[in-house]
This record gives sequence, C-alpha cells and structure tokens, in this order.
Amino acid sequence: MHDMEGEGEQVTLEVYDVTPETFQQLDCLEGNPDFYKRQVIPVSMHDWSTTYAWVYFIQNRELGYDAELWDTYRGHERDRTYVLK
Repeated sequence: MHDMEGEGEQVTLEVYDVTPETFQQLDCLEGNPDFYKRQVIPVSMHDWSTTYAWVYFIQNRELGYDAELWDTYRGHERDRTYVLK
C-alpha cells in the first residue's frame, strides 16, 4: 500500500492477532523499515466497529506509469500461500 493522502482506493485488509515473534518475522518478510514501513491505522470492520491495526506501507517509491496495482493480495497468483501454517 501507498501512504499518499487523497490518492488511491479503499482496500480490503485481513486482520490478525500476532505474537511479538511473528511481528519480527513479518517485519523481515516485508523489509521493514527499509522497503516497507509499518504504521497503525484505523480499520473499519464488517460489523461496523473500528479497530486499529498495523499496516505495511511502501517507502518513498515512485510508481512507474506501467505499474500494476491490485485491489487484493490475490492478484494474479490466486490461492498462493503467503505464510506457511
């Protein structure tokens, strides 16, 4: 995701409760803080409540005119496992 005020669309997120150890693994996977930065944002849930969640935003990268943007992580790699269980 890009942290650019007034730009973009509303996206669907998945919210998880993770341990500090899992956070360390996710930070490594996402390249935090060098490639992506992690910050807390308010998230509207399906039951109309609001919670706060950590979200990874890309760091200061310019999008090329031919950048492919997806509205979900499923994109072209349908049914891909991102975190092994």
